Amino acid sequence: MMKFEELANEIILELFESFDTVTLIHAFSGLNFRLNQLIFSRIRTYHLDLRSISKNDFNLICYQYLPTIIDRITLLRISHDDETPYILYGTYLHVFHIRQFNHLQSLSLYSIEEASTIDQIILELHQLPYLTHLNIIQCNLERKCDRKIVALNEIWSLKKVTHCNFDHCHGLSIQLAQISVISQTIEYLSIDTSDHFRNLTQLIHYTPNLQRFNWNLIYSSSNQPPLITMSSIVSLKLRYNGTNDWLKNILQHMPNLYDLKLDLINIYLNGYEWENLFVLNLPNIKIFQFRMHLKFSKINLEQQINEILN
Repeated sequence: MMKFEELANEIILELFESFDTVTLIHAFSGLNFRLNQLIFSRIRTYHLDLRSISKNDFNLICYQYLPTIIDRITLLRISHDDETPYILYGTYLHVFHIRQFNHLQSLSLYSIEEASTIDQIILELHQLPYLTHLNIIQCNLERKCDRKIVALNEIWSLKKVTHCNFDHCHGLSIQLAQISVISQTIEYLSIDTSDHFRNLTQLIHYTPNLQRFNWNLIYSSSNQPPLITMSSIVSLKLRYNGTNDWLKNILQHMPNLYDLKLDLINIYLNGYEWENLFVLNLPNIKIFQFRMHLKFSKINLEQQINEILN
């Protein structure tokens, strides 16, 4: 019977395709010199996911392997929750600074509650010359009045970042209202946290090259600033809880939209209203998907549905 180490290099390399970096190193590194060479020659760019990793595996990666591959990692995911409380100590990723991942292209931060920790990480992003994608998920962005750092200003001033994703981040709405730095690079922005309409104009002003926008918007009737034309936006995914008129107003200020996905709460537009909106204001629409959360009366139910679709 053929042993694993007797397999041809091509077969072993194909097998390695099935494993993420942590599993691959943990399972095969250190068995023999040949396998070590195949591992490190095969993986030219590393994706390192440290979420839900055991403490033993985490220590193995950090102390034995990370010093060798840290400057080749292009994607990093880290969390600091109940499952992985040992990953971040103060401003460190265990024994390393984020800035030492100097070829990092994509960084995802999960469940970081300590303000000083996430502020330090964000400040170090300026030293990552290849970073283009930043995801901040379920992190605390709320700051006390005595803290001088506006996290979003630091992110908006990054020179290469094109994609930003904020998902259920506490304090994000306040941070959005404090943006005062123009980003010339951000083209994709996702805000999956309920936010107020008043931040839209400011956000667009400071993100003039935004093309793809995903937003969870709540409309408030008081003190709404006037909208500006958002001609750079070509793709919009919007979850909206507000009025018909303001929904139309938003869309009318995005004349170059060609991809529109709407998730509407308590909004009703019939087929004729959609048609008029597209013909008069959105002539470039190619993709349109919508979902409306409505309560229909049981009387003339079929007629009500037909009015929406026809």
